[in-house]
Amino acid sequence: MKTTTDQQITLRVRSETHEKLKFLASHRKATMNSIVKEALHEYLAYQLADLERDLTRTLETAKRYASSAESVDADLTGFVKAEMSRADPMQEVLTPNKSSEQEPKGELERKLEEVIG
Repeated sequence: MKTTTDQQITLRVRSETHEKLKFLASHRKATMNSIVKEALHEYLAYQLADLERDLTRTLETAKRYASSAESVDADLTGFVKAEMSRADPMQEVLTPNKSSEQEPKGELERKLEEVIG
C-alpha cells in the first residue's frame, strides 16, 4: 500500500505574519504548521478553481471562433468575388480623365480568379 508523505518547503514570512500565526495557533490549540497547511490548501483550491473557470471560458471562446472561421472564409470569398466582378464606381470619380475601358488584369487579379473561381 502506497503512503503519501508531506513534502517539505522552507517558507519565509514577515514578522507580523509570524506573530499572527503564532497567536492563532495558541488559541486554536493547533500547530502553526497545521494552520499554514490548511490555509495554503484552501488558497490553492480557490485559485485553481478560478484559473480553471478562466481557462474554460477561453477554450469556449476559441471553439466559437474556430466554428465561425468557415463562415468568415465564405464571407471573404464572397466579398472578393463581388469586388472583382464589377467595375469600381469610384474609379471614374477618382480618375475621370482615364477612359472607361477596363485595364488588363494584373498578376494578382489573375491568381485570385484562379483561386476563387
